[in-house]
Amino acid sequence: MFNRLKKVTHKADLPWEVHLIDNHQWNAFTIGGGKVFVYTGLFKGKLAVRSDDELAAILAHEIAHVNARHASEKQGKLMLSKLLDKKLRSAAYEASFTTNQEDEADKYSVIYSALAGYKPSAGAEIWARMHKQLGSDSKDRLHDHPLNADKAKSLTRYAKLAEQYYHSGKINKNYKTLLTNNAVFFHQGESTLKAGEGGGFLALFETLGNAYVEAEKAKQEQRKRGL
Repeated sequence: MFNRLKKVTHKADLPWEVHLIDNHQWNAFTIGGGKVFVYTGLFKGKLAVRSDDELAAILAHEIAHVNARHASEKQGKLMLSKLLDKKLRSAAYEASFTTNQEDEADKYSVIYSALAGYKPSAGAEIWARMHKQLGSDSKDRLHDHPLNADKAKSLTRYAKLAEQYYHSGKINKNYKTLLTNNAVFFHQGESTLKAGEGGGFLALFETLGNAYVEAEKAKQEQRKRGL
């Protein structure tokens, strides 16, 4: 499964690894660099994944975070937070991953799933079940994730667009073209800056700048909520 998914992604040549962690929590995450971690809690209880398609949706979502460089952006936020006052530091930390990053990962993931031959609607089914079981109380949600109901709706919308690329159990033979031209998103491609031309510093400043903006947004959100 993981081999099929990584083949149809934007960075198939990364040293991809998937690791299973014995933990009861319902969770999967990435630290970037092609490393994806899955908790055994995903396979237990009322919220347990029910099919290969659902597991593929979760893996595709984490792969998407890697390909979109969200992990490095998160590190940029944490670096910036050390320079900020205590309240803003807390806001910067809470803002990673952001809801925008989560939405971007959702868009990528439905395409990856569809191109690898897994149901693109599986992710929406997971979050619809999550909403049914847990609801969508904004007081209880993670700051960096959309409400369960909102996430299910957006994933359903993206899945309908990606359905045309889905062939059950088979990799879409046109996956390379569809990665850059599809109905869900248009991939921007990699930076053309080369080593020694300022790419590293520019990327760092861009990350820190984005982190500052997200931290400001988080602080404003906290004010609205009276925190």
